[in-house]
Amino acid sequence: MSIITLIVEASTGVLIKKGQRVRQGDEVGMATDFKNKVVVPVDGEVIDYRFNPEDHTFVIQIQAIEDD
Repeated sequence: MSIITLIVEASTGVLIKKGQRVRQGDEVGMATDFKNKVVVPVDGEVIDYRFNPEDHTFVIQIQAIEDD
C-alpha cells in the first residue's frame, strides 16, 4: 500500500482527523494558493497530519486502500 502526502493551507484548518477513512474526491482543506480546495486522490485512511510552521501548512498523510 502506498502513502499519499497532501499539503493544505493552515489558516483554514483541515477537514479530516487521524484514523478517518476518506474517499477519492473528499475535500481535506484549502490549497496553499487559496484558489482551490485540496481533494483526496484515492480511497484511504488518514494516518497522520501535522502543522509545518515554516510555511504555515498542514501536511496530511493518507494510507491508500487498494482493491484486491
